[in-house]
Amino acid sequence: MKKFRENSANSIVKRILTNSIEARDNDPLLYEMYLISIGYSPSIPTDLFLRLVRNKTIQCPSVIFRRRRGIQKLFPDLRGKSYNKRNHIHTESFKEELGYPNKNN
Repeated sequence: MKKFRENSANSIVKRILTNSIEARDNDPLLYEMYLISIGYSPSIPTDLFLRLVRNKTIQCPSVIFRRRRGIQKLFPDLRGKSYNKRNHIHTESFKEELGYPNKNN
């Protein structure tokens, strides 16, 4: 099993995904919870936020979202409901394109 450093962004994101089912499908909520967990208010002034991101004091949102995807790939049980819906839709359309029989018929 993959182990992350205690306070790394990966371990924080994994902890959030483990404890909050809603954050698995909601990137803004995930990022808000990430900011809170590292000690920042989600309502910090924009200029301060941008300076902190530019100076790499805090991770930018896209990095956290990439980490979420990587963690969900390693730990499929931390995937959200939208993943399963999206995966089912794509699987069925691929099967149809490949000519597999449709279960609904």
